[in-house]
Amino acid sequence: MKNSSSFTPPFCPNRKCNLHDPNLASSHKGHSKPWYHSRGRRRLTSGKPVFLFRCKYCGKYFCSRTFSVDYWEKRHLSLPRLVKMLTSCMSLRAIARAMHCSPKTVDNKICRLTRQAVTINAILRKTINLSEDLAADGFESFTGSQYFPNNYHILVGKRSQFVYFVNYAQLRRKGRMTEKQKRNAFKLRQEVPIPPFEVRNRFAELIDELSDLQLSSTKKKHLMIYTDEKPEYAPLIERMKYGGVNPSLGYRITHHVTNSKEPRTVSNALFPVNYIDREFRKDLSEHVRETSRFGRNVNAAVGRMELYLFHHNFIKPFRVEKRKRSWETHAMAAGFPPDTVARLLRRWTTRRIFASHAEMNMHQRKVLIRRYDTPWKEEIDSFPAYVYA
Repeated sequence: MKNSSSFTPPFCPNRKCNLHDPNLASSHKGHSKPWYHSRGRRRLTSGKPVFLFRCKYCGKYFCSRTFSVDYWEKRHLSLPRLVKMLTSCMSLRAIARAMHCSPKTVDNKICRLTRQAVTINAILRKTINLSEDLAADGFESFTGSQYFPNNYHILVGKRSQFVYFVNYAQLRRKGRMTEKQKRNAFKLRQEVPIPPFEVRNRFAELIDELSDLQLSSTKKKHLMIYTDEKPEYAPLIERMKYGGVNPSLGYRITHHVTNSKEPRTVSNALFPVNYIDREFRKDLSEHVRETSRFGRNVNAAVGRMELYLFHHNFIKPFRVEKRKRSWETHAMAAGFPPDTVARLLRRWTTRRIFASHAEMNMHQRKVLIRRYDTPWKEEIDSFPAYVYA
């Protein structure tokens, strides 16, 4: 129809349809008839037209808004401005006051952007050719209560400070406590059991990711990994010292240990992870030390961390002062293809990136469908059905 000519759907949004693949859908462009039926249009209360379609192959009805980040949205906010506020140490309530909306609305927009960030990260992960050594460490914080601390494992480029990997581990409270605090901690351990060996198991996921990065690289057969002296690290790295493959292939991982009490200067081997730790404390309100602002929900907290790292990797300048910059962004310093990154960034706050088009690791899938457990919360977090269209 003439009215629907202003929007052409790139593929079928039904992930079970063969034409969900953009390459197959685009191959129909040369046909005399498109793969979809135009079903007219309607208008929003704002007056903006929405074009309606139906797939000829699976029968699914959809519209032009299906491919937009504001799908099923009732209140529009400036998403670039929202990201800037979130990464500038503003709490959700402060952002809501500045944008004249409720904190739930802000949280909804952050969830949308988190899904965009996780999916783009998964897509771009397949394009990197690792060319630098790496540093790994754990960043400790808490969500809900200091009786439930947590640990984010991070894998950072030695030269670029690009964060290649992050995951989440739930911990038990440790360290010095008063007698009353010890009693409370013991009681909570009985009521809310935390799986043992969380640090070791989650760090094993990081090592698997490190090995995959090395095996997909043509530049880094001999890889150096820098960590502190935490005892869980060395046995796992030793197990993968040949990249998890036959030693005759020439892949090797060397482990370099640095005492965490050494001065945290630029010359410190752990500078990349120390730098990222400082950025977390400085830019994310829920991780500022001794503050009244802290995360209440694990899935929301992990989502904000993913969104922050996406901003750090692909948007934030490599250095604040232009005269000190070697590259524009951390992604450029890590060697990501600039054309691919630029194409995705041009539309990441407007065009919906479908999760079914990306191959994700376990952590990314759990973030996407909100499957991390919040220790004191009995019910499972829900997520919108349109996440998987």
